[in-house]
Amino acid sequence: MTATKYSSRNLQKANYERHWAYTYRKPGVGLHLLAFVVKIVPKVGLASMLAIKIPNQTSEGLYIDSVNRAAAAYRQVLAELLKNPKAIPPLPNRDLDTGLKVRPGGYKLTDETYAKLVNRLTTDGTAALPKRLQEDILNYYPDPNAPIATKKNKGKWKRLNEELQ
Repeated sequence: MTATKYSSRNLQKANYERHWAYTYRKPGVGLHLLAFVVKIVPKVGLASMLAIKIPNQTSEGLYIDSVNRAAAAYRQVLAELLKNPKAIPPLPNRDLDTGLKVRPGGYKLTDETYAKLVNRLTTDGTAALPKRLQEDILNYYPDPNAPIATKKNKGKWKRLNEELQ
């Protein structure tokens, strides 16, 4: 299986413009100026980190193969769900940025996302909360002494504890 054989099919389906057309802001004058400065600065010493490295054939092939594998795995899960819609495959609760198991205080963005989720779910008191989601949230906050990033803002921490109740 060659990398280019399936690349256009999977990558075209991503269709960035279709999904992000309303929130995407084109680069302004400041970013163009910054790009110009980065381009003309000599790439020696600390500035060597600014050197643009274009992917070679090998790394591009690895990227496209990973997209193809992910798309194939996703299609397989969807096919299984079509056969049996009630059988939801078990998905590990992992942080998609780090790949590590989700735990309080393990990653600041995870802490903030859980706090936002709790806020959204409790703001609309009429919404029915799925039992598995409720269990997941309560399992995320079992120990109030954990080093959760939300604690740094006393107002947010107080509101979160009220919402958890």
